Formats: sequence, C-alpha cells, structure tokens
Amino acid sequence: MTRRPRLKPEGATSRELAFVINQLLLGQINSVGEVTLTASQSSTTITRPYIGPDSVVLLMPKTANAAAEQSNIWITCASGAATIQHSNNSQIDRIFNFATVGG
Repeated sequence: MTRRPRLKPEGATSRELAFVINQLLLGQINSVGEVTLTASQSSTTITRPYIGPDSVVLLMPKTANAAAEQSNIWITCASGAATIQHSNNSQIDRIFNFATVGG
C-alpha cells in the first residue's frame, strides 16, 4: 500500500495543499488496496485506521476464482477493520482490489 501525505491540521503550506488536492483529483487516495481471501478460512480481515462502522467496502475481483466467490461474500465493518465472510476452501488466488468509503 502506498502511503499518501497527510496535511497538518494547522499551518499547511499552499504547496502542500496543492499537492494533496492534485493527488485526490488523480484518484491517488489511501482508501484503496488489494486483498487476497484467506485460504482454508471462512473470513478475511482488512485493517485500516479510516474504516468505521458506517464504511462501505467495494470489491473488484482480479482473478477468475475471485469472481466466482463474489456472490458468496458478506462484509461487516467496525472501527479500524472490515471483515469479509466467504467460502472456506483452499484456493489461494481469490484476489480483489478494494476501495472503502465513509467511516
């Protein structure tokens, strides 16, 4: 996961503001990533400090096995984590891109 710069609550320079805003306009945000569903388990957890109980987690399959699994997924969010409930099987390539919104 690539970390994007954070602004100081007070005293950010106009250069820092412009850089962060331009990164946002280019879609370069911290709330995206990749997750591989845990093999031989029925859940996988994504931990990020910005995830909260009201977050929405969007998944996009990157592999055929991930696409086949998509209809079996249920996601719950709590403070700092999203838990993906899924089928318990030995496939190791159920890989998804994810984006989180809200918190």
